[in-house]
Amino acid sequence: MNTTTLALSLLWTTLLLRPSVATANVYEVFGAGARAQGMAGAMTAAATDASAVWHNPAGLTLSKPSLSVGFGGAFDRTAILLAPRPAGYDPPAYSTRLSPRSDSRDQGPILGVSLGLNLRLLTDDLRFGALVYLPSEGLAHTQGYFANERQQYFDNRLRFERLEERLRAEVLAAALSYRAADWLSFGVGLMAQSSAKNRTRVYTPNAADPSQVDMTIELEQAFETALIAGVQVQPWRFLRFGLALRDELSFDVRGRSEVQIAGQEGVEPYPVVQPIALTEHVSVPRIQLGTALLTDKWTVTLDGSYDLWSRFRDAQGNVANFSDGYTVATGFEYTVRPGTRVRGGAGWHPSPVPDQTGRTNFVDNDRVVVSVGSGNSFRLFDQDFEVDLGLQVHALLARSVTKQLPAKPALCTTTTTQLCDELEDANVDTPLFTAAETRGLQTGNPGFPGYSSGGYMLVAGTDVRWVF
Repeated sequence: MNTTTLALSLLWTTLLLRPSVATANVYEVFGAGARAQGMAGAMTAAATDASAVWHNPAGLTLSKPSLSVGFGGAFDRTAILLAPRPAGYDPPAYSTRLSPRSDSRDQGPILGVSLGLNLRLLTDDLRFGALVYLPSEGLAHTQGYFANERQQYFDNRLRFERLEERLRAEVLAAALSYRAADWLSFGVGLMAQSSAKNRTRVYTPNAADPSQVDMTIELEQAFETALIAGVQVQPWRFLRFGLALRDELSFDVRGRSEVQIAGQEGVEPYPVVQPIALTEHVSVPRIQLGTALLTDKWTVTLDGSYDLWSRFRDAQGNVANFSDGYTVATGFEYTVRPGTRVRGGAGWHPSPVPDQTGRTNFVDNDRVVVSVGSGNSFRLFDQDFEVDLGLQVHALLARSVTKQLPAKPALCTTTTTQLCDELEDANVDTPLFTAAETRGLQTGNPGFPGYSSGGYMLVAGTDVRWVF
């Protein structure tokens, strides 16, 4: 069996053993591969192995074919600390909530395995690349939540909107690259993830005991895809430019439940129809522009990206009203001696999330990234191998939020943006308002009266690459 056939067999076996996928946000935050992690993700004009599938598929033609396996993890030392709630604002029966209002701390490690392939097709000028990330927590992991007062009925805490659950999703991406000239390469590929449609029919034979039900479920699974495209131009030996585009992608569950209750036949509405809508792991459209300065010993990179966060949707599929934003990163790679390289980098990721002074609790912070890394080439069993190591620190700059009470709180509806009255018939006096003025201002919202967020994440990754 030749090396190309063996490489394809190993990757294909991995794909066959896994179900449908979610999305690629672990690469959005940390970079794809240990080399990228060591250079703060500034790889639009520098990625040439399988990681180019994510950073810029045009780069696949600029290195030898290879098969890689990587291991990585992030250790979460972030926190969301809730401000004490003033007396007199608890909703009726608030003490009976399934979970008490609580801070969010140290959400546990994020671990996973990466597999990558850069394969020659007929000629060195035509390449196929594939990139897979498998999280240790399992596949198709989802965790829906509400970013407002409704979350009090579930785990009653807040989340980092662009981290946390988005880092615990798998990745599946593949691309083709073609080198049209010595100075010009193109690439195009797809990200993929699953979606689902669900219809549940429920019959409750005894209205006095709703825990006893008969149920049927119809579930339809499908794949959603998003385009990745890129171009690299190298007008001189020492200078290369890269441009990459990535479309939006999300994990969506849509459907409905139809509930029939014995004794309610003919009483409208019958049956009771409950819509199901869940949106998770949203990757917004991104435009990346990068440059790489190349010498015999040095590679210096500079990247900038523009993200259309105004298209971001919350877990219920509603536009979250974020602002479009940018990120910048720079990295370097220095050859200490033949086969040995050291790396470093830094990045700035400003938050697109506005101050959360009203009803919603989208938690997000500006981030500063600092990274170091190394690479080593060696021969084993007459084959060429490379080992990369990357380390990052993501510092979340401290941010505090104080909620603003409206003069006359309205009832919470689908369009309410201010702190609102959760229960229309709850008439209770508060230290600031009388029941006659407010109909009872409820503050079961876990983000009331405010919160602070910050901390850091430690990221480490290593790749072993077989070059053939």
